[in-house]
Amino acid sequence: MRLSFKIFSGIFLIIGLGAYLFFSSFMQELEPSFRQSTEESLIDVANLLAEQVSDEVKDGVINKGSFATVFKRFQQRDFNAQIWMHTKHHPQLQVYITDAQGMVIYDSLGKNLGADFSNWHDVYNTLRGEYGARSTLSTPDNEIMHIAAPVYDEERNIIGVLTVRKAELSVEPFFKAATLKLTQKGLLLVGLSLLAGIILSWWLSRSLRKLAEYASAVKNGDDKQPPKVYGVELQQLAEAMAAMKTELEGKKYVEQYIHALTHQLKTPIASVHGAASLLTEDMPKAQQQRFIANIFSESLRLQDLIQHMLDLADMENRHTLKTIQTQSLKKIISSICQTLEPVLKQKQVFIHFDFADELTLQGEIFLMTQALSNLLDNAVGFSPQDGEVTITAYEKDESLFIEIMDEGEGIPDYAVERLFERFYSLPKPDSKAKGSGLGLCFVKEIARLHGGKVRLENREKKGVKATLIFHINIT
Repeated sequence: MRLSFKIFSGIFLIIGLGAYLFFSSFMQELEPSFRQSTEESLIDVANLLAEQVSDEVKDGVINKGSFATVFKRFQQRDFNAQIWMHTKHHPQLQVYITDAQGMVIYDSLGKNLGADFSNWHDVYNTLRGEYGARSTLSTPDNEIMHIAAPVYDEERNIIGVLTVRKAELSVEPFFKAATLKLTQKGLLLVGLSLLAGIILSWWLSRSLRKLAEYASAVKNGDDKQPPKVYGVELQQLAEAMAAMKTELEGKKYVEQYIHALTHQLKTPIASVHGAASLLTEDMPKAQQQRFIANIFSESLRLQDLIQHMLDLADMENRHTLKTIQTQSLKKIISSICQTLEPVLKQKQVFIHFDFADELTLQGEIFLMTQALSNLLDNAVGFSPQDGEVTITAYEKDESLFIEIMDEGEGIPDYAVERLFERFYSLPKPDSKAKGSGLGLCFVKEIARLHGGKVRLENREKKGVKATLIFHINIT
């Protein structure tokens, strides 16, 4: 199961459960709130009508005049009122009035005249100076609210009770409309929350996946930059992993170098030790000179090996250029050819230029010169007598491609994958001598430092083509 699905499932469960509990609780409170709001309005109406009818109630009898007439006209009105999504046409308010003993003296429905309502809560409580209200069921799904108000005489004595009654079904359309609106907005809110959850789970799983891929790359020893992730904690984790990678690489780097150096120093040290041991014995002068020359040669080899390793170690631990300069490619190649002139004359190797004079190199010119010098030295060293080395260069895709081609025997199949390994080298065809095996590693690191790369491949007919790629604009 994917991590993003797990995160989204958790968010969905939390939001869904929270939304259900909230709306369930809210709906339970909504209907009583509607009822209370209706009751509050009916209290105002009941007290207003009680004040209006007070002058018409005398000695337990109501005057059949103005109030009954006005209320009848009120019942005949067509409101045509657009309330929210519901149109209200006719009044749904009924009124009955009792005397001081709770006997009905007026009923807008005309059904309960003379009935004894003295025991009903609305009448009973109101006659005693308390708030009077009650509810009755007219049908199983329709409850009638009764809200009473006292009728006073001029001395503020209670001479009767006026009760307004209204069916709860009359507010049902508004309750349903409110419920529908709230449900729609609630679903919209849940939908937006889930969308935010999807985005959050995608973002979080993507960031974690980047970190996992980076950790895997660290494990495999790949040279990969730490990922860019958003969020303080995730960024701190990425930085911690990058620091851990640096520490692990440093430890591994030292271990590899100690192992490699120990291995490479064994042969020349053994040779020097053997020659020095033999010199303690009596021997002819010529033989003695040969052993002394051997010691001198091996000591130079040790010095060269150590210097190459120091240079390579410095390059591998650098991440930026110290200086950025621009130099003509032709000038650099010409300078290298002058240095190689003794070898070129000895082997009668001709170097042919095939690139535009205006091409330039940009970066640390000293390092770039060393890289080209190593590749040219290899090309000349592996070229046959009277051979030719061709140097071409061209710009493509914001990069400068420099190709150095010789006419030698080419790279054996077994050596193709190992050319850039430390201390791995092939014997030169004329002397059978091997180099330090660090030159190509050095070239690779110089190319990396300049944002480029180097590759070696056999040519179709004969020889090897070395391609060195540098970015044109170094910043």
